[in-house]
Amino acid sequence: NIGMQRSIAQKSRNDYFSRISYKKLGNQYELKGNLYSTGDSKSIIDLYALNEDPYSAIDEISSQISVNIPNPVETIENQILLPTSSLISNNQEALKSYTQSRIEYFNNPTTGLKDVITLAKKAVSQDPLCAMCYYYVADPLFGIVKKKKQKNM
Repeated sequence: NIGMQRSIAQKSRNDYFSRISYKKLGNQYELKGNLYSTGDSKSIIDLYALNEDPYSAIDEISSQISVNIPNPVETIENQILLPTSSLISNNQEALKSYTQSRIEYFNNPTTGLKDVITLAKKAVSQDPLCAMCYYYVADPLFGIVKKKKQKNM
């Protein structure tokens, strides 16, 4: 709902917000959406990316947004723009396992938790420094334990 997103953007004092959906087309990820002005909820630009790597697609969307809004923050001489994937892991195999665990969760949020945990554990073994990978091992385990406790009450 655009109205709700606008309200959240206003409360968090953002000048812009985006609404983006994705779907998998064969071996590629398609991201489609719009960048909106918070002031009037009007679409500023259409956003689109198609890429085999979902993080590269996100980086493409990020670039489209960056060139279409003014930069209110003064650029620092030593500023480094990292790709989206580096926020999780710079190990490509760990990133792949992490991504597969997230896809499994979104496709099967109630029945696929064991597969989610297995894939996240694989990501941890591939990159022991990946904090998000550890989180997605622990979060589903917490959910499983909580569900078992509720059944026993």
